[in-house]
Amino acid sequence: MRIKSRLTGAIAVALIAAVGLYAFSRREAGLAYPQAPLATPPGVTLQNMLYQAPAPYTLYSTVKGKFRFGDPAGMTAYVTDQDTQPGASSCTGDCAEKWPPVLAPSGATQFGEWTIVGRPDGARQWAYRGKPLYTSKKDPRWGETKGDNADGVWHVAGPVWNNGAAMPPDISISEVAEAVGQALVDDRGMALYAYAGAPGHDVLKCGSSPCAHNFVPFAAPQAARSIGDFTMIDRADGTRQWLFKGYPLYSYDGDVRLGDANGKTVDRHFRLAMISRYFTPPEVALRPDEKFGGIWTTMNGRTLYMRELLHYTASGSHSSRNGDPGVPELGMVVGLLGCDAECEKTHPPLIAADTSEPSGYWTLLQRPDGHKQWAYQGYALYASEKDEKAGDMLSNDDYDVLRVESVALRSAIDPFGQGLYWHAVTP
Repeated sequence: MRIKSRLTGAIAVALIAAVGLYAFSRREAGLAYPQAPLATPPGVTLQNMLYQAPAPYTLYSTVKGKFRFGDPAGMTAYVTDQDTQPGASSCTGDCAEKWPPVLAPSGATQFGEWTIVGRPDGARQWAYRGKPLYTSKKDPRWGETKGDNADGVWHVAGPVWNNGAAMPPDISISEVAEAVGQALVDDRGMALYAYAGAPGHDVLKCGSSPCAHNFVPFAAPQAARSIGDFTMIDRADGTRQWLFKGYPLYSYDGDVRLGDANGKTVDRHFRLAMISRYFTPPEVALRPDEKFGGIWTTMNGRTLYMRELLHYTASGSHSSRNGDPGVPELGMVVGLLGCDAECEKTHPPLIAADTSEPSGYWTLLQRPDGHKQWAYQGYALYASEKDEKAGDMLSNDDYDVLRVESVALRSAIDPFGQGLYWHAVTP
């Protein structure tokens, strides 16, 4: 019986490897990589930070990697244990006054793990993994989660990447900024790539040998076992390699910092192993930039800027590799007050289509002229007339020491030195 068990196990491993090899060998013709789903639908925003109050008044800090859903304004979204019937909300009447539903805009359709629940008043409410989403009147400001664990049944709503499926211990899921979404990463936190070319042709061809950078097969331990969508293949050199949904996985030795995705445009056979994509407005594009980790631009390549408060902290825009884009609540304080009509003559705003809806990190500000303006992680976006051609960043770090009439804006600015500056927007 022991011999039979060993033989059965060996046959199973061989079959798994054979299936992986078959999937591997049939990719070349169409290069049909599976499309990663969108993380959020229209009307649902995403937060990737824990807000911490300033202490004593100079520190605004963020903790990356903890995600929450929000409504169009970014207010924290919740689910309740009381919603037990699929496709229905139990929170109506007085409950809905305290816990307003996160509504789906007109024309929105369900997809993937996102469904739409009809409400008694005819409104349509977003539900994630079967649970309707709500905000809380307990939260007066962006980033607060005072409704969490209310009555023991309300909980902050957040994404479950890859449907919560089991994964190998040396592979995880992380936000990769330059990939604009969630991707598979190795045990160092560096992005992994999927290969759809023919077996034995996964070596880059370049003008001179060796290439400056290469894709490196991501090795699986010899004792590893298949799990979920992850299988293995034995390579000609005797090593084993991880496969994800039949695609061999590689790291790229040209990625040197967390969040890098420098290999994404190197070879069409290699694609980032994406798990979930973030929403991106049709008016913007991401320009690769080794120093800043990518720059958001208009579709014609003009750099986009935000009006940032003058502050230097470990999480601010002058830390390593340009730091985080900023603290969203500070961007909301500045809002459209950071650039008046005279300012807009040299810094045209990024106008959104009238039919645009917020999603992910992108929200909308209502302008005095009736138009909508895009904001990224709380900050209103502008271009600059200083930039004469695509790729210019001539307004980056332009400072203004000023005094403003707005009491709200002045109270935010004064502790930081009475100043605002223009900052190129990074993912």
